[in-house]
Amino acid sequence: MAIKTFTSGSVLTASDTNTYLANSGLVYISEGSTSSSVIGLNFNNVFSSTYDNYRIVIDYFRPVTASRFVALQLRVGGVDTATNYYYAYRGIYTDGTSADLVGVAAAFVDIGVFNSSNTLSLSSATIDIFAPNKTEKTFFNINSSLFDSKFGARNGMAEHDTSTSFTGFSLYTNGGNMTTLRCKIYGYRQA
Repeated sequence: MAIKTFTSGSVLTASDTNTYLANSGLVYISEGSTSSSVIGLNFNNVFSSTYDNYRIVIDYFRPVTASRFVALQLRVGGVDTATNYYYAYRGIYTDGTSADLVGVAAAFVDIGVFNSSNTLSLSSATIDIFAPNKTEKTFFNINSSLFDSKFGARNGMAEHDTSTSFTGFSLYTNGGNMTTLRCKIYGYRQA
């Protein structure tokens, strides 16, 4: 849609308003949550040519067993890809100590979410994924919170180092089931 320019005295019609509302911001695609009998979440067919870039929002994570982190793997045709992930975060705990985290040629992206308590939901994250459905390397910007007997935050990036057209992703813990993990996926509107 062409951008309409309004001048002083122009009439903003209902049609113009509806068009601008329909063509702005993030577009909801899907969501999911786990129960205590599930180790993770699989999202298939959420990446397509409709959007170039996506946002994943995790607003609740509580593991069944304490001291668990959340990992992400990209998927093609419902199958996880378990190689060639790189990630690096700068992090800090509320007492000023470091919460840095790195991974090289890993089987997954540790998204920086960690919870040392299995009684409280104390972790969240936003993950921007750039061009996962294009046949090129996929990059991530990740901001996460964590709890390891004290609160902390991590901010960084990740990359999948092959030129693959991905259609989905999985979120899971490093062992044990999740009591709850809630996740929503949005596409960045392009017009």
